[in-house]
Amino acid sequence: MKKNHLQQLIKEELSKALREEVKVSTELDSYIKDNPFNKENSFYYDIYAKNYIQDKINRPLTPQEKSKITRLVTKYRDEYRSKKWKEESDAEDKAIRDRYRNNLLPLTVDNGNGTPDSTYYTTSREYSWTDRDGNVHTSYSDPKSGYTDYMLRDKWVNTPVDKATLDRYWHPGTLAMAGIKK
Repeated sequence: MKKNHLQQLIKEELSKALREEVKVSTELDSYIKDNPFNKENSFYYDIYAKNYIQDKINRPLTPQEKSKITRLVTKYRDEYRSKKWKEESDAEDKAIRDRYRNNLLPLTVDNGNGTPDSTYYTTSREYSWTDRDGNVHTSYSDPKSGYTDYMLRDKWVNTPVDKATLDRYWHPGTLAMAGIKK
């Protein structure tokens, strides 16, 4: 008799735990639907979700429920970021392909392949540092890497150039990442 009673209690507890778990999952789905993930809420999304669910079910969350919510939110966050990164990457690749196919120079280059022709490019950044005596120095080259960044002059942003000039400034690696072979 005691064994049957114990089994019945275990079944009831398991059933109750499953109902609670389903309720937590349902509330999380509802929260995600009502509060889409974005840059503003990205860092604390799991905390907001836990507070929302705890208020909805009107009891403290168990450690297992909290970790489940964290896992699901992390998965959701990773999918969101992956999708956003892919969209941004695809847009950048398309812009590169369009510029190259229309014989337009890249908007920015560095001096990795030599200093670009000043007809097309101008330095784009100033790097400043302070020495031990407090003197401020300014340079157009990054003192750490030795590279200088250049930006395309306004006159050339939408002006096509010849193939030789085009190939001089488009780095093969950049083109390969965008799916173009020279």
